[in-house]
Amino acid sequence: MEVTIIGYFLIPIGLLLLIFKRDTLIYVAIFFSSFTASSVLNIKFIKYGLQPSYYFSLLWMLSIFVELIANKNFRTNSFEILRKYKIVYIPILCLIVSAAISLAMPIIIPLLQENIQIHPISSPWGIYSNLTFSRKNITQFMYVGFYSMIPILLLIKLRNKNQIIRCIRALFISTAFTVFWGIFQFISYYLHIKYPYYLFNNNIGYSQGWAQLAWVNLKRVNSVAAEASTYSFYLLMGLSLLVVLILHDVYLLNKRFTHILFGGVLITLILTTSTTAYLGFIFLLIFMFVYLLYLKAITINKTIFLMVISKLINFTLITASIIMLIIILILFYSHKPYNYFLDIIKSLTLNKAQTISGLERVDAMKEGLKLFSKSPLFGVGIGSNRTFDMVTTLLSSTGIAGMLSFILIIVNSIKISLSSFITSNKSDIKYLSLGLALSVIVGIFTMAISIPDLNYLFFWFVIGLIFATKKIEQVI
Repeated sequence: MEVTIIGYFLIPIGLLLLIFKRDTLIYVAIFFSSFTASSVLNIKFIKYGLQPSYYFSLLWMLSIFVELIANKNFRTNSFEILRKYKIVYIPILCLIVSAAISLAMPIIIPLLQENIQIHPISSPWGIYSNLTFSRKNITQFMYVGFYSMIPILLLIKLRNKNQIIRCIRALFISTAFTVFWGIFQFISYYLHIKYPYYLFNNNIGYSQGWAQLAWVNLKRVNSVAAEASTYSFYLLMGLSLLVVLILHDVYLLNKRFTHILFGGVLITLILTTSTTAYLGFIFLLIFMFVYLLYLKAITINKTIFLMVISKLINFTLITASIIMLIIILILFYSHKPYNYFLDIIKSLTLNKAQTISGLERVDAMKEGLKLFSKSPLFGVGIGSNRTFDMVTTLLSSTGIAGMLSFILIIVNSIKISLSSFITSNKSDIKYLSLGLALSVIVGIFTMAISIPDLNYLFFWFVIGLIFATKKIEQVI
């Protein structure tokens, strides 16, 4: 067991907050939710690193459970909230129950069928083993129980609009830090500065991608995430919320800082050189233009519509300018012809399925669906199989029961958010709800492309903020 460098600072800070400022724990947990490559404590014999966000979330959950036991009024109010919002916790409980039942599958299936080959979590693609019950099944089920509690506890605990705004601010400040660190990571490579991976890329539970290079010897940015695609996942969710708020002049932080953050996210997203980033960004653009058509259909005030369309055009022009600048710099640095760059872009997007990485993803998807066909109801067990995307991973692991439960959670969260957007007369709540809904939609699109796991806490924090925003909207 090894306490990391940041662990020496964060572990005592967490304990102090637990004793003196318990409500602050959630903001710190949200801030560190992007630090998926980081660890405060590495346990070597099981190759597990405790992420900072998990650590602060654990302390936050502990404080709530203690308050539920000790405070009768809080306990009564919490049960009343849950009774009123069954739409929130019932699908979550169904997901937990589905995952629990699936734990029996690695024991039952080998008794009823011939040996089934699976791709274990943490194994390189192409390495298969026979389906058996293992420690991974238990740990992955524990993850399901842990992250599933976050939306429920946020619904219970967040009491007013200011708390929700603080949560969003923590998310944006975290994004700003990751952008700064990502750009530093990029620059340090070319200035031959030794990158301090031991600070934020120190989790022994992951294969760290901080040293990865892309085509033409270009440094690939993953910042505080384990790899570029997971970092893109985080940036795209944050960018979706940021764009909606900027379009409607809702600034939760300083206006200039917000605009700088917006530009920084775009630059860093491009520097990830991730197919996930590019396809997710195209999806976001398409969705924003669909939203523009919606606004045109319902808006009576032409001034508001023209303001939004003007900002959306500016957003597109800024994006195009940043892309062109990066292309020029790459071509200048690499001394390659323009057609070479176009071929690279095609290989990352249109022709991705023909690359080695793309072929592996397609093969993994087929294998996942094959496992699902052999055990369609509850899969082959949570934690037994992992592909390169969330859909086939969840289907193969927990079957149709787990997938339907997860779909219900997502549909309910989007439905609740859009309902707040349509009915709320408070502009900040209205557009915050829309931004959170778009964040989830873009997040799901990203997960369907290349994010196989559900244990990214920032995703569940956004889901929880949607539920809490609806509750607070009804109070105010």
